[in-house]
Order: sequence, then structure tokens, then C-alpha cells
Amino acid sequence: TYAGTPSFMPREQVINYRDMKPVSDVWSMEATLYNMLTGHIPRDFPRERDPVQIILQEKVVPIRQRDANVPRKVAEFIDRCITNDIKDRYQDAGQMRAAFMNSYEHSK
Repeated sequence: TYAGTPSFMPREQVINYRDMKPVSDVWSMEATLYNMLTGHIPRDFPRERDPVQIILQEKVVPIRQRDANVPRKVAEFIDRCITNDIKDRYQDAGQMRAAFMNSYEHSK
């Protein structure tokens, strides 16, 4: 059993949705941004496959594979937010915001 919309779910939400942490919200927020920028969701969900199996077994498609026009710094930021590996993600919205602001300052 799981709760949520598969297209915007991090892997850990399928594994144990009752033990969600801020790092999972980072994934979901950036999956939404990914969709807004590209018109696609982070994973492919073919009709013939179980969505849970896809979430557990498949990698996220890097955003620049969906749209090569996404600026490199933005793509790096989003790809880090939606990696399947929790320890490689920003751990909460505050850490994510600080990283975004830092990359924004360096892009001026």
C-alpha cells in the first residue's frame, strides 16, 4: 500500500510512506518543477508496467534528456533534487534553497 501520485513519488515513499521526511518533499517539489519546465514527469511509466515496480527499479531521466534547453546549472540543481539516492539529495527545503541561491549568485 502507498499514498500519493506515482508520477511525483520518491522511491522511499513507496518503501515506507509512513516514515516520510523532508528529503522526500524535496524530491516531490522538484519533480513538479521538472514537469513544469519540460511537460514530462521524471520517470517513464509505460502502461504495461506496474508503477510501483518502475518507482523501485528505474532511474529518473535527467532533465536535459527531456529538454536540452534547460540551463546546465538549473539541470544540475534539479537532477540532484530528484536523484533516487536520499543521501545525495538536499536534505530539506532550507538546504535546497541555500544551494539554489548560491548557484544563482554564481550565475550572475
